Amino acid sequence: MQLRRKLTLLYLTLFVSILLISSTAIYFWFAEYRKTEFYDRMYKKAMSITELLIDVEEVDNDLLKKIDDTRPASLPEEKIVIYNHRNEKIYSNPVDDLVISHDVFKKIRLERRVEYIEADYEVLGFYYTGKYDRVVVAIAAKDVYGFSKLYRLRVILIAVSLITVILVFFSGQYFIGKALDPISSLIEQIDKITINNLNERLSEGNGKDELAHLARTFNKVMKRLDTSIQMQRIFIANASHELRTPLTVITGQLEVALMKERAPEAYKAVIQSVADDIIAVNQMANRLLLIAQATSNFASIEMSKIRIDDVIWEGAREIKRFHANYQINLTLAETIDDDTQLLIRGNLQLLKAAVTNLLENGCKYADNHRVDAHIRHENKKAVIEFKNNGKGIQPQELTYVFEPFYRGKNAQGQRGQGIGLSLVKNIIELHKGNIEVTSEPGTSTCFTIFLPCECEA
Repeated sequence: MQLRRKLTLLYLTLFVSILLISSTAIYFWFAEYRKTEFYDRMYKKAMSITELLIDVEEVDNDLLKKIDDTRPASLPEEKIVIYNHRNEKIYSNPVDDLVISHDVFKKIRLERRVEYIEADYEVLGFYYTGKYDRVVVAIAAKDVYGFSKLYRLRVILIAVSLITVILVFFSGQYFIGKALDPISSLIEQIDKITINNLNERLSEGNGKDELAHLARTFNKVMKRLDTSIQMQRIFIANASHELRTPLTVITGQLEVALMKERAPEAYKAVIQSVADDIIAVNQMANRLLLIAQATSNFASIEMSKIRIDDVIWEGAREIKRFHANYQINLTLAETIDDDTQLLIRGNLQLLKAAVTNLLENGCKYADNHRVDAHIRHENKKAVIEFKNNGKGIQPQELTYVFEPFYRGKNAQGQRGQGIGLSLVKNIIELHKGNIEVTSEPGTSTCFTIFLPCECEA
């Protein structure tokens, strides 16, 4: 069912319910008012007859009938009867037309006033105490005019309700349709967005209502999606280029080596060069896999409590295996007085890859091939600084150092693929941390990472 029709039916159902409750309340209120007003009229009429009969000595039964008959008829088909304390009829007009049962007598004397319906008549009985006597009075009549008004009210309410429901139905369709037109417009705009025009954005209308908020939210999602796809395209293009270059070099070296017979030493040199290129390709493949893992779902990665200083020591030992001339100096802040301040929750393999990359880059681009790593505890976070002395990074390049395959000017002439820092950033963010970089060109560079601790301090 379309939203327009569903909202119309919902609105109509709500309106009909309110209208039905209101009309019913009006009808029953008027019916109760009619009943109360009619019984009051009967009571006043019966009281006037009874007072004349009981309290005025000059008025007897016959005279009262004449007086009553000569009065203009105020109640349709009126009947009145009066009984004394021995239940003997002392007055009736018309004669013997209204009969009161013994049970009603008892109830009137007990409750002083009784109202009930008999056939088409409404009957009122009450106990009257005068100056000279106590009597039971009963009066009956038909409220012809009151029921006629009630019938007309019922017809009017039904007619007005039906007309109102029809008007509300069509007006509701119109106004709900007008209200949903912006949504239809948004749907049309969304339908036009394809993989080839992800840069398109929805109109935000007046910029104030819920639809404008929805359009802004959708535009933000589209912006993130567009950025993600653009990054994927750049990543794939750069990865293809970076992988193709060493593979082309390997192919060229092997083809040249096979063109003619060469000395064993020449073959060894070619094999060694090919082996180095294969190692580089393998390292790149491993880092690409780590990037894929670091950008995957956090819940699917195994996490455990680990000490960040142990991760740094393991990374340092691994680097020393391949680069004996690299120097790594790790220090802890004096304010760290509890081992739990070094505990973080993370994935050992990913954090080791991030730390190793920062240590290796720091040593590689340092003049003395040395990195100073310093750990401190700050605001329930482990803060690790990796600082080296060297060429530094130009200020205009700082915003690009974490982009995949980006290599600064100071990296020219050094082997690398430009994906290490991008990998580091993804891993740190995956662990709900962040990384910052500061640099003084020609002097030093410092990378600082912040990771949440598992301690209570």
